[in-house]
Amino acid sequence: MAETFLKFSFPINPLLKLIEIKHDSLSSSIGKIKVPNPIGVAAGLDKNYKTSINYLNFGFGFAVTGTILSHQNFGNPKPRLFRDFDNKSIVNSLGFPSEGLNTIKKKFSNLEIEEKRIFASISGLKIDEIIRCLEELSPFVAGIELNISSPNTQGLKNFHNLKNLDKLLNALNKNKTKPLIVKLPPSIEDPNNLIEMVKCVQDSGSEGVVISNSHPVQDSKLSIGFGGLSGKPIYEHTLKMVSRVRKIVNNDFTIIGSGGITTTKDVWKLIASGANAVQIYSGVVYEGPFIASKINKNLKNIFISNKISSVKELFCSEAPFPSND
Repeated sequence: MAETFLKFSFPINPLLKLIEIKHDSLSSSIGKIKVPNPIGVAAGLDKNYKTSINYLNFGFGFAVTGTILSHQNFGNPKPRLFRDFDNKSIVNSLGFPSEGLNTIKKKFSNLEIEEKRIFASISGLKIDEIIRCLEELSPFVAGIELNISSPNTQGLKNFHNLKNLDKLLNALNKNKTKPLIVKLPPSIEDPNNLIEMVKCVQDSGSEGVVISNSHPVQDSKLSIGFGGLSGKPIYEHTLKMVSRVRKIVNNDFTIIGSGGITTTKDVWKLIASGANAVQIYSGVVYEGPFIASKINKNLKNIFISNKISSVKELFCSEAPFPSND
């Protein structure tokens, strides 16, 4: 229902523009790409480019469409998605349902790249398939997000091997024309593995990382018995890993925090710990499409009342969230 509403919300778009929170202090960067605020839509909410443009109209600074594959894919069998209302979380085993590269490319063909601030999430099990997605989608989007971290897609762990990851990233960076961001697994059992993957991404010449994807879980309610957990329960891990990763990379390397973000305080703490921007998925489901507008309004007001000039000043400052806000 929400997707249908967003897909056909164009009659109210002019009204949304009137209530959009715009302020110079919110301006942010993802590599060399300027965005009006640091709040983005994570890949997965709009798998086939039906609603991303309208999420921008609801106040998001950018949106990631996909994940897009080189071929049509129906994903894993149902049941494959459910919500845990008490914990504000979602468990899914979707498995990359995608209309495929050719269909999505046609939808992208009239996209105004810089103005619309759309990124394409791509993936695949073979390097040549992923390269094809990168080459054919790059002319239509602001940047590419490589997803090698879905916990419910068989075969992706092949790219968690550093040798295989390095081979993939070197091939993509040789062919890229737009910034390349890599979405990494949470590496809960071995955090050092995530650190090694980040180093591999940085050494390859990629522009940044998303920390991170949903957490792998076993659940008998899913048809395949396992999937990924997203939502509020994983926020503290997101914060911890963003802080840890920022300490081993330079400040020119982009980190996007993703996982469990629902409040202004969540966003503040991530940026203060070293995230350039954030992505929200479950928060949109539980708090509604105006979540970005609400957080941006709060950030702007806190910046003004605490004499903070911008997101850039908050970045890596380790400043505590103001207790009176």
